[in-house]
Amino acid sequence: MLFRSELSIIYITMKLQEYLVKALLKEKGLPVPRGGMAYDPESVLRIAIQLGGSVALKPQGVDTPNRKVVLSHNIHELNEWSTQIFSPEFEAHQVKQVLVEEKVQNLREEFYLSFFVDQHLKQNQMILFKKDATPTRDKLLSRDGVFQMPIHPLRGFTEANLDDLDHFLEGSDERVGFIELIQKVYKCYLKQDLIALEVTSVGLTLTGWTLLSAQAVLDEHAFDRHEKLVKKVEGHEWDDLKKEAKSSRFKFGRSKGNVGVICNGRGLAMTTMDALEKYQGDMAKYVAVQGGAAALDMHRAISI
Repeated sequence: MLFRSELSIIYITMKLQEYLVKALLKEKGLPVPRGGMAYDPESVLRIAIQLGGSVALKPQGVDTPNRKVVLSHNIHELNEWSTQIFSPEFEAHQVKQVLVEEKVQNLREEFYLSFFVDQHLKQNQMILFKKDATPTRDKLLSRDGVFQMPIHPLRGFTEANLDDLDHFLEGSDERVGFIELIQKVYKCYLKQDLIALEVTSVGLTLTGWTLLSAQAVLDEHAFDRHEKLVKKVEGHEWDDLKKEAKSSRFKFGRSKGNVGVICNGRGLAMTTMDALEKYQGDMAKYVAVQGGAAALDMHRAISI
Protein backbone atom coordinates (compact mmCIF):
# COMPACT_ATOMS: atom_id res chain seq x y z
CA MET A 1 0.00 0.00 0.00
CA LEU A 2 1.00 3.62 -0.29
CA PHE A 3 1.64 3.81 3.43
CA ARG A 4 4.40 1.24 3.49
CA SER A 5 7.44 2.15 5.58
CA GLU A 6 9.14 4.29 2.92
CA LEU A 7 6.25 6.73 2.56
CA SER A 8 5.29 6.70 6.24
CA ILE A 9 8.77 7.70 7.39
CA ILE A 10 9.38 10.40 4.82
CA TYR A 11 5.95 12.00 5.06
CA ILE A 12 4.87 11.13 8.58
CA THR A 13 5.09 14.83 9.57
CA MET A 14 1.30 14.97 9.03
CA LYS A 15 -0.34 11.63 8.37
CA LEU A 16 -4.10 11.92 8.78
CA GLN A 17 -5.97 9.13 10.50
CA GLU A 18 -9.15 7.71 9.05
CA TYR A 19 -11.55 9.68 11.23
CA LEU A 20 -10.06 12.97 10.01
CA VAL A 21 -9.99 11.87 6.37
CA LYS A 22 -13.62 10.74 6.59
CA ALA A 23 -14.55 14.14 8.01
CA LEU A 24 -12.81 15.90 5.09
CA LEU A 25 -14.53 13.65 2.56
CA LYS A 26 -17.92 14.15 4.18
CA GLU A 27 -17.38 17.91 4.26
CA LYS A 28 -16.98 17.79 0.46
CA GLY A 29 -20.24 15.91 0.07
CA LEU A 30 -18.66 12.53 -0.57
CA PRO A 31 -20.41 9.36 0.68
CA VAL A 32 -18.94 7.79 3.84
CA PRO A 33 -20.51 5.48 6.43
CA ARG A 34 -22.28 7.02 9.41
CA GLY A 35 -20.20 6.99 12.55
CA GLY A 36 -18.57 8.80 15.44
CA MET A 37 -15.50 8.91 17.66
CA ALA A 38 -15.38 7.09 20.98
CA TYR A 39 -12.83 7.55 23.75
CA ASP A 40 -13.93 4.85 26.19
CA PRO A 41 -16.10 1.69 26.20
CA GLU A 42 -19.17 3.64 27.32
CA SER A 43 -19.06 6.05 24.37
CA VAL A 44 -18.50 3.08 22.00
CA LEU A 45 -21.73 1.56 23.27
CA ARG A 46 -23.65 4.83 23.03
CA ILE A 47 -22.62 5.47 19.40
CA ALA A 48 -23.22 1.85 18.42
CA ILE A 49 -26.78 1.95 19.76
CA GLN A 50 -27.43 5.12 17.76
CA LEU A 51 -26.19 3.30 14.64
CA GLY A 52 -28.37 0.25 15.22
CA GLY A 53 -25.94 -2.01 17.11
CA SER A 54 -24.16 -3.68 14.17
CA VAL A 55 -20.92 -1.71 13.78
CA ALA A 56 -17.25 -1.71 12.81
CA LEU A 57 -14.75 -0.61 15.47
CA LYS A 58 -11.61 1.00 14.04
CA PRO A 59 -8.86 1.95 16.54
CA GLN A 60 -7.19 5.21 15.56
CA GLY A 61 -3.68 6.49 16.26
CA VAL A 62 -0.30 7.07 14.61
CA ASP A 63 1.21 4.03 16.32
CA THR A 64 -1.35 1.53 15.04
CA PRO A 65 -0.62 1.36 11.28
CA ASN A 66 -1.77 -2.26 11.08
CA ARG A 67 -4.74 -1.74 13.34
CA LYS A 68 -7.32 -4.42 13.87
CA VAL A 69 -10.81 -3.68 12.59
CA VAL A 70 -13.43 -5.39 14.73
CA LEU A 71 -16.95 -6.18 13.48
CA SER A 72 -19.54 -6.36 16.22
CA HIS A 73 -22.94 -7.92 15.59
CA ASN A 74 -24.68 -7.39 18.93
CA ILE A 75 -24.44 -5.57 22.24
CA HIS A 76 -22.81 -8.52 24.04
CA GLU A 77 -19.98 -8.68 21.50
CA LEU A 78 -19.74 -4.90 21.59
CA ASN A 79 -19.20 -4.82 25.36
CA GLU A 80 -16.46 -7.45 25.13
CA TRP A 81 -14.62 -5.85 22.20
CA SER A 82 -14.85 -2.24 23.41
CA THR A 83 -13.34 -3.21 26.77
CA GLN A 84 -10.58 -5.21 25.08
CA ILE A 85 -9.72 -2.49 22.55
CA PHE A 86 -9.07 0.12 25.23
CA SER A 87 -6.91 -2.27 27.27
CA PRO A 88 -3.09 -1.92 27.05
CA GLU A 89 -2.76 -5.47 25.67
CA PHE A 90 -4.78 -4.85 22.49
CA GLU A 91 -2.03 -3.04 20.54
CA ALA A 92 1.67 -2.31 21.00
CA HIS A 93 0.62 1.21 22.05
CA GLN A 94 -2.58 1.71 23.98
CA VAL A 95 -5.55 2.80 21.89
CA LYS A 96 -7.03 6.11 23.01
CA GLN A 97 -9.74 6.66 20.40
CA VAL A 98 -11.91 4.46 18.21
CA LEU A 99 -13.90 5.26 15.10
CA VAL A 100 -17.29 3.56 15.42
CA GLU A 101 -19.06 3.14 12.08
CA GLU A 102 -22.16 1.41 10.83
CA LYS A 103 -21.30 -1.95 9.35
CA VAL A 104 -21.76 -1.90 5.58
CA GLN A 105 -23.05 -5.20 4.23
CA ASN A 106 -23.93 -6.81 0.91
CA LEU A 107 -21.25 -5.16 -1.23
CA ARG A 108 -21.91 -5.72 -4.92
CA GLU A 109 -18.38 -4.60 -5.87
CA GLU A 110 -15.29 -3.32 -4.06
CA PHE A 111 -12.32 -1.33 -5.36
CA TYR A 112 -9.04 0.15 -4.14
CA LEU A 113 -8.44 3.80 -5.15
CA SER A 114 -5.50 6.10 -4.43
CA PHE A 115 -4.03 9.40 -5.55
CA PHE A 116 -0.46 10.39 -4.77
CA VAL A 117 2.37 12.67 -5.87
CA ASP A 118 4.98 10.83 -7.93
CA GLN A 119 8.21 12.37 -6.66
CA HIS A 120 10.18 11.28 -9.73
CA LEU A 121 7.71 12.38 -12.43
CA LYS A 122 6.57 15.44 -10.42
CA GLN A 123 2.90 14.79 -11.11
CA ASN A 124 -0.16 13.21 -9.58
CA GLN A 125 -0.88 9.55 -10.19
CA MET A 126 -4.02 7.47 -9.74
CA ILE A 127 -4.13 3.76 -8.93
CA LEU A 128 -7.32 1.72 -9.17
CA PHE A 129 -8.09 -1.97 -9.05
CA LYS A 130 -10.91 -4.31 -8.18
CA LYS A 131 -10.39 -6.02 -4.84
CA ASP A 132 -10.36 -9.79 -4.58
CA ALA A 133 -8.72 -12.42 -2.40
CA THR A 134 -5.23 -11.15 -3.34
CA PRO A 135 -3.65 -8.99 -0.58
CA THR A 136 -3.38 -5.32 -1.57
CA ARG A 137 0.40 -5.24 -1.24
CA ASP A 138 0.79 -8.28 -3.50
CA LYS A 139 -1.60 -6.74 -6.01
CA LEU A 140 0.40 -3.53 -6.20
CA LEU A 141 3.68 -5.40 -6.57
CA SER A 142 2.42 -7.71 -9.32
CA ARG A 143 0.44 -4.96 -11.13
CA ASP A 144 -1.93 -7.67 -12.33
CA GLY A 145 -5.29 -6.02 -12.97
CA VAL A 146 -4.03 -2.65 -11.68
CA PHE A 147 -4.96 0.54 -13.54
CA GLN A 148 -2.43 3.37 -13.07
CA MET A 149 -2.78 6.74 -14.74
CA PRO A 150 -0.89 10.06 -14.56
CA ILE A 151 -3.09 13.13 -14.14
CA HIS A 152 -2.12 16.42 -15.77
CA PRO A 153 -1.42 19.05 -13.06
CA LEU A 154 -3.39 21.76 -14.91
CA ARG A 155 -5.94 19.97 -17.08
CA GLY A 156 -6.84 17.28 -14.55
CA PHE A 157 -8.87 14.42 -16.00
CA THR A 158 -8.83 14.70 -19.80
CA GLU A 159 -11.31 13.06 -22.19
CA ALA A 160 -8.62 10.48 -23.00
CA ASN A 161 -8.21 9.74 -19.27
CA LEU A 162 -11.96 9.25 -18.85
CA ASP A 163 -12.13 6.99 -21.89
CA ASP A 164 -9.30 4.84 -20.53
CA LEU A 165 -11.00 4.69 -17.14
CA ASP A 166 -14.34 3.77 -18.69
CA HIS A 167 -12.67 0.99 -20.67
CA PHE A 168 -10.96 -0.38 -17.54
CA LEU A 169 -14.28 -0.43 -15.66
CA GLU A 170 -16.19 -2.04 -18.50
CA GLY A 171 -18.49 -4.67 -17.06
CA SER A 172 -18.67 -3.05 -13.62
CA ASP A 173 -22.04 -2.00 -12.24
CA GLU A 174 -22.84 1.69 -11.97
CA ARG A 175 -19.52 2.64 -13.59
CA VAL A 176 -20.74 6.09 -14.71
CA GLY A 177 -21.50 7.02 -11.11
CA PHE A 178 -18.19 5.51 -10.02
CA ILE A 179 -16.22 7.60 -12.51
CA GLU A 180 -18.00 10.73 -11.26
CA LEU A 181 -17.13 9.76 -7.68
CA ILE A 182 -13.46 9.22 -8.60
CA GLN A 183 -13.29 12.75 -10.04
CA LYS A 184 -14.85 14.21 -6.90
CA VAL A 185 -12.37 12.36 -4.69
CA TYR A 186 -9.53 13.75 -6.80
CA LYS A 187 -10.87 17.30 -6.38
CA CYS A 188 -10.92 16.76 -2.61
CA TYR A 189 -7.34 15.44 -2.78
CA LEU A 190 -6.24 18.66 -4.52
CA LYS A 191 -8.36 21.04 -2.42
CA GLN A 192 -7.01 19.65 0.84
CA ASP A 193 -3.34 19.89 -0.28
CA LEU A 194 -2.75 16.18 0.16
CA ILE A 195 0.29 14.38 -1.22
CA ALA A 196 -1.38 10.98 -0.80
CA LEU A 197 -4.98 9.90 -0.42
CA GLU A 198 -5.58 6.16 -0.16
CA VAL A 199 -9.14 4.84 -0.20
CA THR A 200 -8.45 1.21 0.57
CA SER A 201 -12.09 0.26 0.13
CA VAL A 202 -14.67 1.83 -2.18
CA GLY A 203 -17.79 -0.32 -2.08
CA LEU A 204 -20.95 -0.45 -4.15
CA THR A 205 -23.84 -0.95 -1.73
CA LEU A 206 -27.56 -1.13 -2.32
CA THR A 207 -27.71 2.67 -2.03
CA GLY A 208 -24.69 3.46 -4.23
CA TRP A 209 -20.92 3.89 -3.97
CA THR A 210 -19.45 4.52 -0.51
CA LEU A 211 -15.90 5.34 0.65
CA LEU A 212 -15.50 2.71 3.34
CA SER A 213 -11.88 3.08 4.48
CA ALA A 214 -9.33 5.85 3.87
CA GLN A 215 -6.14 7.53 5.07
CA ALA A 216 -4.10 10.46 3.79
CA VAL A 217 -0.94 12.56 4.11
CA LEU A 218 -1.04 16.36 4.21
CA ASP A 219 1.60 18.34 2.30
CA GLU A 220 3.95 19.78 4.93
CA HIS A 221 4.14 23.05 2.97
CA ALA A 222 0.38 23.53 3.40
CA PHE A 223 0.25 23.50 7.20
CA ASP A 224 -0.45 27.23 7.38
CA ARG A 225 -3.50 26.82 5.13
CA HIS A 226 -4.91 24.06 7.34
CA GLU A 227 -4.14 25.43 10.79
CA LYS A 228 -7.22 23.95 12.50
CA LEU A 229 -6.54 20.50 11.09
CA VAL A 230 -2.87 20.63 12.08
CA LYS A 231 -3.72 21.68 15.63
CA LYS A 232 -6.25 18.86 15.91
CA VAL A 233 -3.66 16.27 14.86
CA GLU A 234 -0.97 17.72 17.13
CA GLY A 235 -3.31 17.97 20.10
CA HIS A 236 -4.82 14.48 19.89
CA GLU A 237 -2.22 12.29 18.20
CA TRP A 238 1.29 13.65 18.61
CA ASP A 239 3.37 12.25 21.43
CA ASP A 240 6.07 14.12 23.36
CA LEU A 241 8.88 13.04 21.01
CA LYS A 242 7.11 14.38 17.96
CA LYS A 243 6.30 17.67 19.67
CA GLU A 244 9.94 17.99 20.79
CA ALA A 245 11.11 17.35 17.22
CA LYS A 246 8.80 20.05 15.88
CA SER A 247 9.95 22.58 18.48
CA SER A 248 13.53 21.94 17.31
CA ARG A 249 12.47 22.32 13.64
CA PHE A 250 13.27 18.66 12.94
CA LYS A 251 11.24 16.24 10.88
CA PHE A 252 10.47 13.09 12.77
CA GLY A 253 9.03 9.70 11.91
CA ARG A 254 8.60 6.35 13.55
CA SER A 255 8.49 2.87 12.05
CA LYS A 256 8.68 -0.71 13.35
CA GLY A 257 12.42 -1.30 13.01
CA ASN A 258 15.33 -1.39 15.42
CA VAL A 259 17.75 1.26 14.04
CA GLY A 260 17.61 4.99 14.73
CA VAL A 261 18.61 7.26 11.82
CA ILE A 262 19.66 10.93 11.76
CA CYS A 263 19.80 12.51 8.30
CA ASN A 264 19.61 15.94 6.73
CA GLY A 265 17.40 15.17 3.73
CA ARG A 266 14.96 12.73 2.16
CA GLY A 267 17.52 11.47 -0.33
CA LEU A 268 19.87 10.37 2.43
CA ALA A 269 16.99 8.86 4.36
CA MET A 270 15.92 6.73 1.39
CA THR A 271 19.51 5.66 0.73
CA THR A 272 19.95 4.71 4.38
CA MET A 273 16.75 2.69 4.28
CA ASP A 274 18.00 0.79 1.24
CA ALA A 275 21.30 0.06 3.00
CA LEU A 276 19.49 -1.15 6.12
CA GLU A 277 17.25 -3.40 4.06
CA LYS A 278 20.28 -4.94 2.35
CA TYR A 279 21.65 -5.99 5.74
CA GLN A 280 18.26 -7.13 7.13
CA GLY A 281 17.79 -4.01 9.22
CA ASP A 282 14.86 -1.64 9.48
CA MET A 283 14.44 1.96 10.57
CA ALA A 284 12.88 2.55 13.99
CA LYS A 285 13.03 6.34 14.23
CA TYR A 286 13.94 9.00 11.69
CA VAL A 287 15.09 12.51 12.60
CA ALA A 288 15.90 14.97 9.82
CA VAL A 289 18.06 17.95 10.81
CA GLN A 290 18.93 20.83 8.54
CA GLY A 291 22.35 21.14 6.92
CA GLY A 292 24.98 22.82 9.07
CA ALA A 293 23.33 21.72 12.30
CA ALA A 294 25.22 22.84 15.41
CA ALA A 295 26.40 20.54 18.21
CA LEU A 296 23.35 21.44 20.31
CA ASP A 297 21.04 20.47 17.44
CA MET A 298 22.76 17.11 17.06
CA HIS A 299 22.52 16.53 20.83
CA ARG A 300 18.75 17.15 20.66
CA ALA A 301 18.41 14.86 17.63
CA ILE A 302 20.29 12.05 19.38
CA SER A 303 18.17 12.45 22.52
CA ILE A 304 15.00 12.07 20.43
